[in-house]
Amino acid sequence: ETRLTGFTVHALVLASLGFAPVLAEVPLAVVWGVFLFLGFKVMAGNQFLGRVVSLFIDPRMLNPTSEAERAVVELGRKRVLRYTAVQASCLAALWLLKLNKATAMVFPS
Repeated sequence: ETRLTGFTVHALVLASLGFAPVLAEVPLAVVWGVFLFLGFKVMAGNQFLGRVVSLFIDPRMLNPTSEAERAVVELGRKRVLRYTAVQASCLAALWLLKLNKATAMVFPS
C-alpha cells in the first residue's frame, strides 16, 4: 500500500507538469486565497491554539464539551497556562534556531 501510494503521488506530480500552462492562467490572488483557507482549516483542529484562545475566555463562558476548554475547567487556568507557556517557549526556541545561520540547516523551513 505505501509503495503504491508513493508512486501515485509522484506520478500525479509529474502529470501536473503538463497542466503548467493552464495553471499559469489562475490569478495569484486565487492561489493565496486557497492557501489562506487551508491555513485556517488546519488551525481549527490545533490543540495549542485552542488552549491559547480558551485562556482568554471568561471562566463562566467555557464549554466543557470542547477539548481545550475542558482542560481549563478540569485542570485549572494556572496549570494550563504553565503548560501552554512551556510549549510556546519551545516553539520560540525552535524558531530562533531556524533563524540562526549556523543552525538553520538543521531546522529547515
